[in-house]
Amino acid sequence: MFNPYVIIAAIVFWIASVFAGYTWGHSASTTYWQGRIATERANAVQEALTDYKAKQEKLNALLQKQADDQFAINANLRTQLTKLQNRPSRTLQSAATAANCQGANGSELSREDAGFLIGEAARADTIRDGLSICYAALDVVNPQTKKDE
Repeated sequence: MFNPYVIIAAIVFWIASVFAGYTWGHSASTTYWQGRIATERANAVQEALTDYKAKQEKLNALLQKQADDQFAINANLRTQLTKLQNRPSRTLQSAATAANCQGANGSELSREDAGFLIGEAARADTIRDGLSICYAALDVVNPQTKKDE
């Protein structure tokens, strides 16, 4: 009838074929998914780099604007301080009369007082500019934080 060795050999051959097919299929599937993951990762990295470069260019422009604004503020401060050279210095009499003045426009301020106020105005301009640049930089980095206008 049938040789038992042939039956055993056929069963072993069938088991080996199933195992080889599974191994080949698993390897092909693994290779496919590894390739797909690598492609998606490369695309995500490229997109992130493009986004980073665009944001960095915007931030660099903001920093340049801040530097330009600071230069203008400092130039205005120097100009205003130079104009103060013709003002009289503070005296005890000017302090006493300043307390009694009405409708003052600042023209009677002493050199020191006017210099202080001009310096504070420049400092306020610097802080205001820094704040606006900070908000603009935040809007560049995280666009969801923009206020509804």
